[in-house]
Formats: sequence, structure tokens, C-alpha cells
Amino acid sequence: MDLPLQLQTAYQDLLQHHAAEPALSIDGSILSRSKNGGIYWFVRKRDGDRMIETALGPDSSELHVLIEQARREQERHKAWSRTAAADVAVLRAGRCLAPDMQTGRLLSAIARTGFFEAGGMLGGTQAFRHYPLMLGVDAPSISFALTGDVDLLASRAVRLAGEGPGLASRIQEIGIEMETVFGLYDDHPPKWRIGGTLELEFLSPVGSGGGSSHHHPGIGERVQAIRFLEYSLDDPATAVSLYRSGVKVRVPAPERYALHKLIVAQLRDGPYREKRAKDLGQAEWLIGVLAERRPYELWAAFDNLLRRGPKWRRLSKLSVEERPAIADRLQALEEEFGPAGDGA
Repeated sequence: MDLPLQLQTAYQDLLQHHAAEPALSIDGSILSRSKNGGIYWFVRKRDGDRMIETALGPDSSELHVLIEQARREQERHKAWSRTAAADVAVLRAGRCLAPDMQTGRLLSAIARTGFFEAGGMLGGTQAFRHYPLMLGVDAPSISFALTGDVDLLASRAVRLAGEGPGLASRIQEIGIEMETVFGLYDDHPPKWRIGGTLELEFLSPVGSGGGSSHHHPGIGERVQAIRFLEYSLDDPATAVSLYRSGVKVRVPAPERYALHKLIVAQLRDGPYREKRAKDLGQAEWLIGVLAERRPYELWAAFDNLLRRGPKWRRLSKLSVEERPAIADRLQALEEEFGPAGDGA
């Protein structure tokens, strides 16, 4: 069912606000104090649970000009924040999917590290939860939209700005307390647990060595290597998570997310096999929506997947055979636009 027009408009406004967020040359409260008979200026900013002070320098006419400019920028940013927060409030009141407080704080911290700006993406069910608003439809009310995990996807090209610690340490420096949780297998990199229930994991495509994990120099972390993940990383989409004034994130294109789930479902084995139904449920729901909302984009993504080789075709075919509704949707697209993958 379509979302009410008011909610669709509020979300489009929110996306536009975040695309035009005003810059800040000085982020924090600008204050002065007397020292050694003179006036010195500094900036005080909360960073998680800490207050950090940064010196601006002794009083001068040149510094006054910079401070006045910074204060004007801060006023513009406060006005921007109020407008964006009002849109978020409208969407939350309309019962659109929004993160809980703990997840929202974590997503905000990740965004502040520059991970999304560097090309990183949010994956898994946390990404899936952004698609109903993106596509202008009611969210599914079943369990495959629920999760306690946050998956971060990093292609080889992702590089955090500046010199410094790895991504996990940067998140912790912002004030998120995390504990290390080791995986089910010895060769799996650790996950991070926040608040006892939320788990954070770093994922990347399989490297040249073909191992199940490797060190990612761009984010300074050991990452879980996921087969076929590269398909999800092409043509990402921008979304805004409904926390405070909104958190701008990057997610896989919904059609690539849906079709990638057809592959992932067939790779589930051992203790992960129970997630197979969730993968196929998400794929079926998204493909049903996309077949109406973005039929050509879905067909083009399916065509791209089938052209990647026999393994891709075999795995996707197995999942399609398990879900007749998916088979019907994809068959209808091929009747409209032609055989995907040239009928391979």
C-alpha cells in the first residue's frame, strides 16, 4: 500500500535537507576566558560523554571576523536542524520504520567518522528497513524487518580520511561503548557488541587471496569476506535514518539488495541456515514492490546478475524455484523487457 502523500513528501524534503546541510567552519560553543591579563578564545564541544576544548587563540580583530562568521554559520545550521528534525517527527508519528535509540546513536556515530562519505555502506536488515520510505510504501509488518545487527559494507576503495585509528576505535572515541565478541569459527573476525544486544560487524568482498577474512587497510579493521558481495556495492543509494535530525547513510540499491539475497540464501549453511527464510522473505517483498515501482531498474539489475556467470545463475535459480511469487514477477519483467542475461 502506498504511503500517504504527506509522508512521502516529508521524506523527500528530508533527503533534500540532508543534501544541502550547511557547513560549519567551527563546530562547538565558542567561548572566551581571561588569561594572563588578556582574552583567549576557545571551542568547547561534547564528544560522546566527554567535553573537548580546542584553542582558537588570543583576542584579535582577525579572530573576531572568523568568530562572527562561524556564529552565523551555526545559526544557519540550527535552523537547518530544526527543519530536518520536524520532518523526522512527522515520519515517526506516521509510524515509518525508525531505529531505536541505541541503533540511532550508533548510526550517528558511524556517520560522524566519515565512513559513509568515504564510500562505506550500511547493509543487512538495517539497510532493508530504509527501503519502504525510499519506495513510498508501507513497511512490512513481519519479522524479516527486525534485527539486532548492524552490518557495515566496505569495498576495497573505501578509505577513512586522515591518519588515525581503525573504524571501531573512531566509533568508540565518539562515545559508543563496545565490547569484542568472537565469531563462531576461529577464522572469523570479531564482532562488536553494543548495549548487550546490538552487534556491529564489518564486511567486505572476498579479497585476492580468497580467505574468509582479511585486513581492510582503508578502515583499519579485520573484515569478514563475503562471496558475491561486490554485486551489492554497485550504484548505491542515499537514505536518511529517522534519528534526531536524521542520519544520512548509504545503502545498496534496493533492486541489487533484493537480488543479492537470492544468492545469499543459497549460501547459508550450518548455524546460519535459519536466516535463509528471512533472506528470501526480504527478497520476495522487495521484488514485489520493485516490479511495480521500478520495473526497468529491477530487470536491468537481474540482467546484470545473470551475466556474471554460471554460479550466479545457478544460485539465483535455486532461490527463485523456492519462491513462485518471485518467479512470476521476474518472468513478467522478461516478457515486458526481454530475456535477462540474453536468456542464459
